[in-house]
Amino acid sequence: MGWVDVATKRDLDHLGERVDLQFDQFEERMDLQCDKVEESMDLRFDATVANFRADLAESGRRMHAVVLTAIVAATSILAALSVFGPN
Repeated sequence: MGWVDVATKRDLDHLGERVDLQFDQFEERMDLQCDKVEESMDLRFDATVANFRADLAESGRRMHAVVLTAIVAATSILAALSVFGPN
């Protein structure tokens, strides 16, 4: 090993700049990946909320139909009792 193999301050500064550049590039790639993941999660969340709302609306329609049927049946029974019931 001779003096040619010894790193100078300029060599170390250049190496530091390269490391900083590589770190900055890595950080940019990580930011892009995080943005993609966040966007994907937002889309999934929006889809989940939309599905929940659709399911809730469908359940409401079914419940409405059941309650309406029960009211009609009860009204029919009361009407039949008032006409044919014991007096």
